[in-house]
Amino acid sequence: MSTTTLSDVIVPEVYQGYMTINTPELTAFWGSGIVSRSPMLDAAARGPSNIVQVPFWKDLDATKEPNISTDNPANKSVPNKIEAGKQVGMNAYLNQSWSAMSLVKELAGSDPMGAIVGATNRYWSRQWQRRLISSCVGIFSCNVADNDGDMVYDISKADAGIPGDANKFGGQAFVRSLVTMGDALGAIQAIAVHSTIYGRMLENDQIEFVVPSGGTTRIPTYKDKIVIVDDGMPVEVDANDNTIFTSILYGSGVFGYGDGMPEKPVEVARDSTSGNGAGEDVLHERRTWLLHPTGFAFDPQAVAGQSATLTELEQAAAWTRVIERKNVPMAFLRTNG
Repeated sequence: MSTTTLSDVIVPEVYQGYMTINTPELTAFWGSGIVSRSPMLDAAARGPSNIVQVPFWKDLDATKEPNISTDNPANKSVPNKIEAGKQVGMNAYLNQSWSAMSLVKELAGSDPMGAIVGATNRYWSRQWQRRLISSCVGIFSCNVADNDGDMVYDISKADAGIPGDANKFGGQAFVRSLVTMGDALGAIQAIAVHSTIYGRMLENDQIEFVVPSGGTTRIPTYKDKIVIVDDGMPVEVDANDNTIFTSILYGSGVFGYGDGMPEKPVEVARDSTSGNGAGEDVLHERRTWLLHPTGFAFDPQAVAGQSATLTELEQAAAWTRVIERKNVPMAFLRTNG
């Protein structure tokens, strides 16, 4: 009996044509609108350097009172200046491989290449989400260490004892985390929560479902904000065995995204000696991503290799906020459930 192998069904040039859905588009984070793809970041992700600098103009200082006009020609106004700032990001050069033994089960359908790309895209979409969440963990740690936690509202119980309702997710805590944005709180449009927190929202009958115009999928909302449910959201246990959940509020396009172009995004290798001569096919896939939050500079010195690992993204020292707080549409809410 003949055996179908990866090299029988995958022609890299054809296979790449099947990868028409950009991996991030499969995620709830992308669908919520908190990530914005940019031609500028696409170009940066495809550039020759792993370090990307994004200059920006700082806002004009509204605390300076305007001049009072006079009719005296000797009174000369002194112009103010607009200042520039710089955000710094890093490309992520990633790859993963799968052997025929783990993928050949996917060939039972009538479209084997479609089946395989569906399996690998699920893997990559999950990895993309993990990188976004790890970046947020690093931003949270940076904010607590360097900015007095001005993006954080924390009602989790830090001392000994059993957390009560006052320490759990609710409307008041949500609003107080929202107003860490000051008068820019209207920029927030989504909240990402662990399924435990989402369950509490449902129990309290606080979720409303909406169907976008022309759509069929019901989208959960909380106080008019889109709800993203992901069990990859930060959960920790403190020294007193209290479980702390971190929910994150996001504004539109708070993360910018650029998609790079690896030289060989897909490759099938054949090792004829593997299995004592039986042979083995290995599928290699490669991704280059630039995923960066608005208003922050990432320190390349915090990275040991050419790209940041998840652990490196989560380090407080890797991040520096370079714009004022209210211009970063993100906030963190810490609760015990």
